[in-house]
Amino acid sequence: MAITPDSKYIISGSADGSIKVTNTHTKELMHHFQGASSEYVNCLALTSDGRFIVAGCARSIKIFDIEGKQEVYHFNQAHESNKKTYNE
Repeated sequence: MAITPDSKYIISGSADGSIKVTNTHTKELMHHFQGASSEYVNCLALTSDGRFIVAGCARSIKIFDIEGKQEVYHFNQAHESNKKTYNE
């Protein structure tokens, strides 16, 4: 869960892979990124200007434009390329 710097929106991720943007003052659901991921949403962060959501999923990282209501970037299998194994 994350709150935009201006406290206007609360962002929540779900085990069903969706992300919801809710107005903190009116409690109105502003946008529902349904199927934002085919995996559960592991973690969320916002850019410092509050314009973009960065969602970490099981095997990918996605960036969403809050006002534009769309996915703008997708790192597929982001964790796989950086995986290291330590045998100690």
